Amino acid sequence: MGGQLARSRSSVIADTLFMLHDRIVGCLDIADADVLLQFLVREKDHGDHLVEETTAAADLSGCQVTVVVNREPDWCTNKCFKKFSESRGLYSRRSNQVELKVFEGGHFIYQRYFRRRIGPAGWLDENTTARGRWHCHLGDGDHVLSLSGTSKILKTDTARDGRYHRHLQARAFTWAMPKSQLLND
Repeated sequence: MGGQLARSRSSVIADTLFMLHDRIVGCLDIADADVLLQFLVREKDHGDHLVEETTAAADLSGCQVTVVVNREPDWCTNKCFKKFSESRGLYSRRSNQVELKVFEGGHFIYQRYFRRRIGPAGWLDENTTARGRWHCHLGDGDHVLSLSGTSKILKTDTARDGRYHRHLQARAFTWAMPKSQLLND
């Protein structure tokens, strides 16, 4: 399979690989426009390496570029991963429960419930829910599941006098875990 990008040289060079995604998919005659692409570049002095989609086409001038078509991997697509941990001390106790749901089409839901005992009567609860997009890439010889999106964090403090204090935060969310660790936990 192969094809040529039929646009003037100056406009293609100004684009990033991400901006050229749909045109590359079309040239390769791939029916699924949401397919994941990775770009393997061979440079004369540096060997082969992956480049990000944010790389400008002009930066690859004179390099051989191989487009790697990634399908959603079976090991993580439409799967749910759970982890629970707990530790106890005389006046302290911590528990951490994480659930990650990875869906077809590149979407995820990450939920984390953390509880920490503060002294003999106080508690800190933290609930995090994140949603966004996921993708897999190779890193240090292992597949890595990377998440990016937005999260909402609800923190609740229980004071000695029994009063509750709640704080809600929204922020950007990024997280990455190698396949070997994700499947072994």
